[in-house]
Amino acid sequence: MGTETDYGQNKMASLLKMEQQIQQQMQNKAENKRANAQDKRMTELNDSYRKRYLDYIKIIMIAAIGLFFMWLFHVLEIKDILPDGLLELLTIISISVVGILIYILWIDIQKHDLLIYDNIHYSPPDTNTNANKMTTAPTTASPSSA
Repeated sequence: MGTETDYGQNKMASLLKMEQQIQQQMQNKAENKRANAQDKRMTELNDSYRKRYLDYIKIIMIAAIGLFFMWLFHVLEIKDILPDGLLELLTIISISVVGILIYILWIDIQKHDLLIYDNIHYSPPDTNTNANKMTTAPTTASPSSA
């Protein structure tokens, strides 16, 4: 009779051990899933910051190219290669083009979401314009007597 109880106890102990192993595996899977989700989110954030700062670098590059042209126009003015009127016109055009390009890039950057750069926020339509308002004629309803 002692061997039957030993056999039963051994079987129960092995079942408990197997159950603990299954629980440990499930816990490890959950922790791995959580860690993978955190890694994925960190990767998304890093990618968003990279894209945002690449657009900032584009703005800096446009400004640097504009400054290069300003320097080139200054050198051409000193050497008297081109007439002064043409140099002033080229300077005004280059400043305008650089300003417009920087403004367009800046507005584009501001449209993107801060955390997920690929998401773009569009402004909602203006509902207060006269075209969207329905004009209704005033009604003259008389109170009914009961």
